[in-house]
Amino acid sequence: MSDLPDNLEVRDTDWAREEPEGTSYCSPWVLATVKHDDVQNLQRELTEDFTERVTMLSSKYVMGDLDGFNHPRRSV
Repeated sequence: MSDLPDNLEVRDTDWAREEPEGTSYCSPWVLATVKHDDVQNLQRELTEDFTERVTMLSSKYVMGDLDGFNHPRRSV
């Protein structure tokens, strides 16, 4: 379980293929560049609807549109 309220729980319907055991979360404010060498083992695949939702929320967060976010934006 996540202790941050804006983490998105990945529900059974968000998985494009079989879902893994346990609960997974996605944090729309955590952005990173994933390099091919960093991917060790492909786990599962998410639906396009879920990835579009996360992308939209990430874009809003980066642009400073924090309406609806409970997570305090931190300076870097």
